[in-house]
Amino acid sequence: MAAVFGWGHKVRNDKRLFLHRLALALADGRLDAVIASGGCTSRQQHPGVSEAAVIYGYLNLEMQEMGCWLAPQTRTGEGFSPADLAYIAAYEEFSRAGYRHKEYGALREVDFFIEPCARTSRENICFVRELLEELDLWEGTELVAWCGATHRIKIQALARFVWGYLPRAVTYAGPRKLWLKQLLLTPPSVLALWSPTLRGWEDARRERQMDKQ
Repeated sequence: MAAVFGWGHKVRNDKRLFLHRLALALADGRLDAVIASGGCTSRQQHPGVSEAAVIYGYLNLEMQEMGCWLAPQTRTGEGFSPADLAYIAAYEEFSRAGYRHKEYGALREVDFFIEPCARTSRENICFVRELLEELDLWEGTELVAWCGATHRIKIQALARFVWGYLPRAVTYAGPRKLWLKQLLLTPPSVLALWSPTLRGWEDARRERQMDKQ
């Protein structure tokens, strides 16, 4: 299963290619399903819209071009919010106006598991496991991390402790200026798994960022 980690609310060219690669892997059976993790992290520009919804909106259009449809699967009491659903509907309408979709018969369903609450990489990793455990899918599932190259070290380091193994990773380039920042933030993020003080510091820092975005 592909574990896709949110990057914000913009799908630029590098991310379009990234999601196209993911759609191909899902369509040809190299991956069985996808889980997207990312909460509502832009309170000013995209209030109420989760990063998971952004991933779903674009990826589902890619999948339909390949004769597939992403079937949303949620944790009890969670799922796409009204703002998420409005975003997805508006995005699909805008995208369909730009090009002609191929005509298919019945679309093959591919499971898309939604984790729309995570604010940090630590929460991404922890909430993905919690969701799959609740759905009785954790045992026997191998996750492949799909993320930005600059976040790969942090994602894999956190996963090693939370998931119990070092996942394979597929990445897109991302801004080079973030490399040093992510290297510096990885040790405290990993230590925050056990330290309430560091968790509080990391969460407060992320909350401040979310208020400005």
